[in-house]
Parts: sequence; structure tokens; C-alpha cells
Amino acid sequence: MAAERKRLGAFYTPERLSQILTDWAIRSASDLILEPSFGGCGFLTAARRRLELLGADAPKKQIYGCDIDGGAFEFLAEALGRPIDHSRFLHKDFLETSALEDWPLLFDATIGNPPYIPYQSIQEKTRKDLIQRANIRGVKLGGKSSLWAHFLFHAVSFVAFGGRMAWVLPGSFLQADYAVNIRKYIARSFSDVVCVLMHQRFFKTEGTEEETVVLLAKGRGDYSSESAITFHDALDLVGLERIIFGWESGETVGQKLVGRPSLLSVDKKIARIYGELEKDNACIHLGDLVKVNIGLVTGANNFFVINEATKRAAHLDRNDVLPVLSKFKFAQGLSFSQYDYDLLIKEGERGFLISTAKMPDEGTGLFNYLQQFSEEEREKVSTFKKREVWHAPGDERFPDGFFPVMNHHGPRLVLNSLGLNCTNTIHRVYFREHMPDEQKKLVAISLLTSFSQISAEFVGRRYGSGVLKHEPREAEKIALFLPQVISREMIEDYYLEIDTLLRQGKHDEASAKADEVVFSSLTNGAYKANVLALALCKVRELRKTNRHRLGG
Repeated sequence: MAAERKRLGAFYTPERLSQILTDWAIRSASDLILEPSFGGCGFLTAARRRLELLGADAPKKQIYGCDIDGGAFEFLAEALGRPIDHSRFLHKDFLETSALEDWPLLFDATIGNPPYIPYQSIQEKTRKDLIQRANIRGVKLGGKSSLWAHFLFHAVSFVAFGGRMAWVLPGSFLQADYAVNIRKYIARSFSDVVCVLMHQRFFKTEGTEEETVVLLAKGRGDYSSESAITFHDALDLVGLERIIFGWESGETVGQKLVGRPSLLSVDKKIARIYGELEKDNACIHLGDLVKVNIGLVTGANNFFVINEATKRAAHLDRNDVLPVLSKFKFAQGLSFSQYDYDLLIKEGERGFLISTAKMPDEGTGLFNYLQQFSEEEREKVSTFKKREVWHAPGDERFPDGFFPVMNHHGPRLVLNSLGLNCTNTIHRVYFREHMPDEQKKLVAISLLTSFSQISAEFVGRRYGSGVLKHEPREAEKIALFLPQVISREMIEDYYLEIDTLLRQGKHDEASAKADEVVFSSLTNGAYKANVLALALCKVRELRKTNRHRLGG
């Protein structure tokens, strides 16, 4: 049952959350309600209670729904009783329904929690049809839009003039690139919209760490310009209720979203200090100095990236392989050296890359190893078709440094003192112009300051497990503070000290040292660094997996 629900992207909303949103969405005893994917019927039960409280004579007849899962109708029978009215409750994919056709009316409110199915799990034809449908309505969703986005877009057409929407959405509503156009569409379709990022993890028991976003929209209409969506964050349901009450009472709630959701977690004082530093002449962006690219795409890391034991078993010699950094966790300091690489190999980790432009002679260890990857299996790997030689994943574009794709403590720039390559689990960094070694080291140090680390939170993407991810262009947007008055000797001393702290796992102490040297010449630099450090701790705490405890 749980596996089937996960396949369908069905994560049932907690009862109290369903009731809070339903109580807001339903305003009168005569309201008609639609739940487009009713699943466990939490919203339907909440709607019945709300209508009964408002004095509706036959509340069950005012509630409509749709679900593709036959099991959901067993919940429906328990929630609203038998017999089930199949003219109101359709055993059908909501995305295949049409407003004013499947139900001959529009609704005063749509409420719900759409299926969280990634684009990879949507059949290609279905995905293209959904994208085309959105394009016709002037909404460009792109090929990577998840199913929830199409549900939300489609649900708007079922809301009557002046009606409301209350939805529980994944964190990608605030983070995904395709979500920008969905938000704009919602802003054009309603007079007033508020979006609340919840720090309480509601679906942890369902096997997902997905962030939860509450979307509330009222005043359905077709507006010539976008209303201003305001964004807020709440630790728990008490905080959510407080925000809703203030909003309905006419208070100014939240702020505009500029950048990533992490901005919602900092107060005005923090934003002001950060803004002042960002405008300083010593502030630049990482992309002004470096180009960030993805690492080597082998198409089959387990085959092309091997450890010493596999190398020996295959009778490969030193000339058959190239050194490679396979995981960022092996680069523990500010540089990756021969010592680091030797330790990686000694501990049995994967550090050898198989890459040869020519098929080796028959009978050699390398020839026999390559033969293990059958032609039939090679045909299934799309990456191989993009290379002239399927067994030559190396490109000899050795980077100046490494940058993590994902991280928990915050990103680092690790200088590549050994001159090896890395896999695509790591980004490759290339300095745009020739730069003295001490300046490269200063860049690596500056990236660890509280200022740059909080900038990284602002431009990165947060994922369910609490990880922070940066695509190459996002990494290049990270702000850096690079004062010109720091001496070469000071850079060298701090570089060695910070490198040692990182290798000892003392990330906060390393960041404090970076703050100390980078902001030493700035007026009130120590104070500003301290304020940003405290704000950074809060932002990270809210990002990481234990933050569900904050909401109980």
C-alpha cells in the first residue's frame, strides 16, 4: 500500500493542516468544494466539518473530488458514507478532466495536495501533451516540470469568479526554475496570494524529507497584471494560523521572494548588512573570477571509476588508468594534494579512471576489462552515443579547483594542486584569467566567510534531506568579499590554518577564521561578520533534516 502511494506521489496531509486550510478556503454554507486528488480524504473530511459548522443543510452534496487511485474510494466511503455519488466523485485522472464538462459547475474553492511525481516518471507523450496544454494558456513549464505543477495550473480553471485556492505544495514551488512561470500564472489569476514555507516536516513518516509550502490564493479573476505574491515562513501550524489571521485582517504579510527561500529566514537587519556588503567595491561574484562546469560524465561511474582492488583483479597497470577525484568528501581541506589522493587509494576508495581513446591490444588486462561491458549494454547508455569513443570519458580539461554539487556544511573551493580530474558528482572550477597562487587562495578563503556562505544559501537550492545544491551558474552567483589590503604573508598563514581546521572537521572555526582575515580592514567588520554568522546558523538549521523538531 505504501509503495503504491509512493508510486502515485500520494502523501496524505495531516488532519490539522487540512482543517486549517479548509477553514480558510470555505467562507459560506453554500460553497461548492473541489479536491482534485482526494487520496486519504483528509481535505474532504475537513470540508464536511467546515460546512456543517457553517450550517449547511447537506454538506456532502457540496463536495466534489477526483482520484486516479481506486483505493482512495475506500477512504471516501469511510469519510462521507455510502453509496458514493460517482457523478460528483470521479475515478479519473484529474488532468484528463475539463472544467464545466466533467462537473457542470465551477467551484468556490479548490483545496488539496497534488501528487509529487517527478518529470522522469511521467510518460513522454503525457509530458509533451501537458506542456503543450500549458503553452496554449501562455504558461511555459518546460520538460522538467513535476506533476504537481500541471495539477496546480489545471485546477485554476475550475475556480469560480471570486473563489479561492488552498494547496499544500512541495518546496520546488519556490525553488524550481519552471515554478517561476507557475507563480506568475497564479498571480495573474487571483487578486491576492500568500505563500508560506513551512519548517515543520509533515511527510517524514511517509518516507520523504520534502519541504512543504502552503499556497493561499483568493479573488479568482482574469487580471491584466500580476498581483504581488507575498512570501512568509512559519515554524509550525500555530505560526501558519497567525499568518493567515493577520492576512485576513488586512495586515501586510510576508515579503516578495527575491532569490531562494533562505531569504525568508533572515530579518531586515541581516538583509540590510548583507546588502551593504554586497554593494561594497570589494564585493564581486564568484563568476567574475571563475567558470564553473560539471565534472566528467562517464555514463557508468561504477565501470569507469575503480579502486585499487578492482585495478589489480583486472590486471591493469599504472598506464591503463588516470587519477581522478570521485567524491568531494575526499577533498577535506582547501587543496587536494598527493597526500589526499594517496590516502583515498589506501582506504580502498575509487580513485582510478579508465579512459583510452584507442582499443587496447587483445589479451591485455585493459582489453579484457572493456569487453565486460557488452555491446548490448552499451547501446542502452545514451552518454556513450555522444562520444566518439565510448571508452574515453576523459577530456584532459583539468580544473584549477573543485566545487561541491551538494553539501551540508556549505560549499568550498578546493584548489587542485595535484592536477587531476573529477567525476560529475563534483563541479570543475577554472579561473578566467591568470591569477597568482596567493590570490587563488584568498578566493578559497573568502568563500568560507559567513557573508559568502549565506550568499550560497540564498542562491542555492535546498533539498529534502537538508542538502544544499548548486548548479554551475548558481555557484557563479555567490558573492565574495575580496579586499586588496591583505598581505601575501597573511593569506598564506590563514590559508594553512583554515586548511588544518577543515581537515579536523571544524567547519565553524574555519569560517570564523575566514571572517577574521577577510573583514579585518572593514569598519565594524567583526560586528557585521558576527551578525551574519548567527544568521547563517539559523538558515542552516532550518535547512537541515532536524528542523522538523522546531515545529514539534
